[in-house]
Amino acid sequence: DICWSPVHSTVFGLIAGDGRVEIWDLSRNTLDPIVTEFAHSQNETKECQVEEQVSENQSDSDKAKITFSTMAFAEHAPIVVVGSSQGQVSVFRLRGLKEDVEQDVE
Repeated sequence: DICWSPVHSTVFGLIAGDGRVEIWDLSRNTLDPIVTEFAHSQNETKECQVEEQVSENQSDSDKAKITFSTMAFAEHAPIVVVGSSQGQVSVFRLRGLKEDVEQDVE
C-alpha cells in the first residue's frame, strides 16, 4: 500500500513487502525514509520517531505474525493510521515535518 500525504506535497508513506511502514519526505532525502517502523506488540517498549497507540486484542501467538498491511494519512492533523494483518490499528503522530514547524512559529 502507498499513500501520499494530503498536506505535504513531498511526503508519502508505504507498506513494504515485509510488512514495515515507511514514511518518506522527498524534500529531505530521496534515498532513505525518515521513519521505518515494524509492527510490534504493545508490551514492547521502543523509542522511535513517532508516537504509537495499539490495540490490546491480540494473543501471544499473533504477536510474532503481525505485519502492517494498509495505511492512511489524516487530512487535518500530522497523523498516520496503519492497519495490520491481524486487525490491529496503530496511530502514529508525525513530528518535525517542515510545514509543522512553520505553523508553530506563526
